[in-house]
Amino acid sequence: MQPVHSSLIHGSVLLLLALLCLPGTAMASSAPLAQELSLHSRYLNESRSVRVFVPESYYDSSIDFPTLYVLDGQWYGNLVALTVNEANRFIPLLPDFIVVAIDNQQRWKDFTEQTSEPSESRIYSGPYQAENFRNYLTSELIPKIEAKYRVNHHRLVFGYSLAGGFLAETLQQDPGLFSNYLLISPYLRWDSDAALRNLSTVKKALSSNNSTVLLAIGGDEDLDTREPAIRLYHGLEAGGRILFDDYPNENHTSMPNAAIFNSLRSLYPHWFPDRATGTAMSAEQHAAYFKKQHQHYLGTDEIQPNVYVFLCAWFGSIDIDGALPCEQQGR
Repeated sequence: MQPVHSSLIHGSVLLLLALLCLPGTAMASSAPLAQELSLHSRYLNESRSVRVFVPESYYDSSIDFPTLYVLDGQWYGNLVALTVNEANRFIPLLPDFIVVAIDNQQRWKDFTEQTSEPSESRIYSGPYQAENFRNYLTSELIPKIEAKYRVNHHRLVFGYSLAGGFLAETLQQDPGLFSNYLLISPYLRWDSDAALRNLSTVKKALSSNNSTVLLAIGGDEDLDTREPAIRLYHGLEAGGRILFDDYPNENHTSMPNAAIFNSLRSLYPHWFPDRATGTAMSAEQHAAYFKKQHQHYLGTDEIQPNVYVFLCAWFGSIDIDGALPCEQQGR
């Protein structure tokens, strides 16, 4: 690794401080507001509601946005939305997502299939509706979100613990449902390690769909979490579509807070150019860099508004691919 000169670090810090003083450069400076949507699911035979966090930049543009679906949204929807929001407050460290928080009142019912293990059926004896919940996502919720909001085809999903196990089984049932899977401390033991079957088929499907799995576990978790998670990683790693983050000082309870931001950065590394080269780029080089990043990660070279605002703040009045010059955007 090449050393970073202190003068470059000092210059970057001064530039960031200067950006904080410019109007319009504090990206999404307040917490995003949630919109509540409800629909009656024929698969679940009940009404369900979700909360949708739309980034501030959504209303200042006409481009399409990626979506981030959060299982157990009642616990982690706000956390994930705020993490993405704060990551982009001053410079764009992550893509701007439309975050969809999916509340689950009965997690065991939504996330488990019928089990053949007597010890598990004593923990939860049903009803088991993981297949129906997956159909609800595929055929009802996702189409509703994509009809109501300007979204592109890049979908990320977050699942922790039992929800992570549900997503691991979704990799077998419908691996192309999401572009990227974020599994934090997934519980993979259900029904005799069902989520660990057919990994060679899953590996081929991930490569075919160009999907990526980010698997994160804590060093202080019990073996029932760590051992199958490591087996999942080794079963998929040869395909090159799985990333693995191990947090040595974290346990099962602490993992969501500890891992969300770092996991997103692992999935979308170097979204902002490396400081060692970033300040030396021209406006055109920056724009070309971001277009390449957008195409690679999101499947579109449309530059997200928070990136465009940052380029305006950094370089002044610029015009990228016919976009409005900075002053005409009220920046």
